Amino acid sequence: MQSETTSDYNQSEPRYQEAPKYHAYYPNLRWIIPEERFEVVTIGARDIEDPVERLFLSLASKWRQETRGRSTTLHMTMNDNYLDIMSMGPSVIRYILKELEQRPNHWFVALKHLAKALEGKDVNPVPPEERGDVLKSREAWLRWGRQKGLL
Repeated sequence: MQSETTSDYNQSEPRYQEAPKYHAYYPNLRWIIPEERFEVVTIGARDIEDPVERLFLSLASKWRQETRGRSTTLHMTMNDNYLDIMSMGPSVIRYILKELEQRPNHWFVALKHLAKALEGKDVNPVPPEERGDVLKSREAWLRWGRQKGLL
């Protein structure tokens, strides 16, 4: 991570990038993405150029490391990295869905929260009888993402 003490830090550049408005209930709410938290994440031989995707992958990796072995959804969803991902706004839904497609994990709280921000209403494509089943919940959210053109 780049810090203020590194020689290539340019103080004239903005420290935050403003993302577009999304929330229907709070039209003046804007999602702020701190640029100083960006890290280079390499997949194979290519570097991720999209700063939102790069930040998401960095936070998701830290989240997986810090919650490995945790058995409760509460511990997993109250982790700072998970909360930071949720604060990035609906623009990360596609990255969460890609991550969910590759690795089943507890992304459902974030997806429900961000989908509500995107659509302006409660969204949960998982039938009540399948809630709590990670694999069935995963399939329901991936189906929803494909229907919305996010995958």
